[in-house]
Amino acid sequence: MIVVCEPACEGYENVEFNAALLASVRQAFGEPLLFLAEPAHIGLVAQRVAAAGLGGVAFRPLAIRARSTGIASLLAEVRRVREVLGLARARDARAVLFSSTGAAGLFALKLLAGSPNPPCLVVPHGILETLGSPSGDRWFPRVLRMRNPVGLRYLVLSSSIEREVLREVPSLAGATSAAQHPYLFAEPAHCVPEAPPIRFGSLGTAARGRGLAALVELARDTLRTRPGKAAFVHIGPVRELALVEEARDAVVFPSRGYLPREEYEREIANIDYALFLNPSDSCRFTVSGAFLDAVSLLKPVIALRSSYFEHCFEQLGDIGYLCDTPEQVHELARQLCSRFPKAHYQAQREAMRAGREIFAPTAVGASLRAAFALWEAREAA
Repeated sequence: MIVVCEPACEGYENVEFNAALLASVRQAFGEPLLFLAEPAHIGLVAQRVAAAGLGGVAFRPLAIRARSTGIASLLAEVRRVREVLGLARARDARAVLFSSTGAAGLFALKLLAGSPNPPCLVVPHGILETLGSPSGDRWFPRVLRMRNPVGLRYLVLSSSIEREVLREVPSLAGATSAAQHPYLFAEPAHCVPEAPPIRFGSLGTAARGRGLAALVELARDTLRTRPGKAAFVHIGPVRELALVEEARDAVVFPSRGYLPREEYEREIANIDYALFLNPSDSCRFTVSGAFLDAVSLLKPVIALRSSYFEHCFEQLGDIGYLCDTPEQVHELARQLCSRFPKAHYQAQREAMRAGREIFAPTAVGASLRAAFALWEAREAA
């Protein structure tokens, strides 16, 4: 048995990732899985797992701490990690996989990991961005740089991200392994625009400094210069509600929060291009789940160049357009609205369909299996 624990996410948060991770672990080892998480999150993951036809997964609720800071938070994490590891020992688990982490949770693992507990594997997500941000959470980088015990390893969701992490924390060399972000793909409809308007959609959590202001500027410019030829929508949670009110003349917002999965995919299915206008230094340490949502539904991407998107285009091929500046994005949008490249668009969709298999549970499971074999060989030596 392998125990998979989601120690932080509630409700819709990371449902797709956790369902795909469970599928990948089953592919890797073929062993029964026990998934521990907040009750509402368990219900949503269980639905997704069932829809994917995945068996061999049991579920058990786990109390989620209040999102606070200080010594009380740390003590709560220590108690919870001890509970999870005790449960894993009682089940004679081969390993425990923590599908997310924070500073307090990682500190607790560094205190408790090691014999007689099973090996622990941690998947850090957005918290890794604090390594490159002087204004971010100062505790996680400090905890990550602490001595790493035997039996605690890290799964990083891209080889490009692993390189960045090891550049910042070279002491983790030998304790990390890279695998693709796992994903359970939808089967998209054949959909190529036949007439204007061209529908541009921004995906993911939006804030003024995370591409939302750039989206509004792009929409207003394109609607002014190509009237009737374009439409713009943002699909995903919005942090800057004041900007939403300001932008109603240019951008449609189906929801200001998380949409149920079916509605979310339906909104993406209705766009033609997926926009990622985040600053170029974003996604240095984290994978964009929204990008994979676009790949799943075969929506060619228009993105500002960053190390992450360069890596994605290198892996998948011609899946859209990388632009160096917002001005290039504006010019591209005007060109697409003036003369839509139908054949090229279909070729980009086919490149996505072929390339996305590297994120499927079968491929990710093979990476997990190789990582475990390497770590077990090192420990045996």
